[in-house]
Amino acid sequence: MNKEVKMSRQLIMAATAAEAAEAKNAASAFLAGGTETERLGSLVHADTLIFLKNIPGLGEIEDSGEFLKIGSICTFEKAMESSLVPDYLKTALAFMGSRTKRNMATVGGNISIFRCDSYIVPTLIAAGAKLELLDASGGRDIVCMERYAEEREKYKDCLITALLLTKEPVTVISKRYANTAESHACLTVSMGKCGSRLRIGAAVKNSGIFTLKELAAKMEQNSSLAEDDIMAWCRSWNGAVIHDDMFGSEAYKRYLLGVTLTDMYHCIQGGAVQ
Repeated sequence: MNKEVKMSRQLIMAATAAEAAEAKNAASAFLAGGTETERLGSLVHADTLIFLKNIPGLGEIEDSGEFLKIGSICTFEKAMESSLVPDYLKTALAFMGSRTKRNMATVGGNISIFRCDSYIVPTLIAAGAKLELLDASGGRDIVCMERYAEEREKYKDCLITALLLTKEPVTVISKRYANTAESHACLTVSMGKCGSRLRIGAAVKNSGIFTLKELAAKMEQNSSLAEDDIMAWCRSWNGAVIHDDMFGSEAYKRYLLGVTLTDMYHCIQGGAVQ
């Protein structure tokens, strides 16, 4: 039996960010690189696509003084080639193994689609990154990635205009588990430290993207937290519904999360980066 594919009926060529944001509603979607929106079997189903590529400035990378500002339609490859972009983000961008896809996929697109196997969202959570958002009424807001992840529904119709990275010293370690560079990831985990503050982001396939604030707080309070304590927390963590599936059992995913976070914790506390 042939599976029906729903096609978009209208394309809006937005000339400005304000025009694009104003056009966004529940029946529309933003279109930049198209690696997700135009994919067969995509999670995105929209009657109208709002094309962003003609909007000036959205693809630029610049030092704004307080932040490193990466425009939302900047491609993965352009960000990887920039001398301004920190190595920890380049590591996450390189999780997308295909150079062809990296030349199409955009930073803002990968964030906004919020897939449970996102390449970069866990890293951005761990790094304390922020997003510059524009809503349909023209209102602008700057939101930290932790808040964006936790209040996703509130911001789902906003246009991401830029990713903002702190220029303060930050250590971030990221790990992605997949059978191949092109396979969907079973688990992507990142841990970051800025001053005494720890942040953890995790993307669990078929479960979602999470900010592990409770565990991060435990690690901040105890600089020598035992491996058994971290493993026990991951086994009992009730912040996500983790399913048995083709990517692994719930027990396996929790075990993988625990051993990965233990290793990252020891590396960050010891000042070493993998």
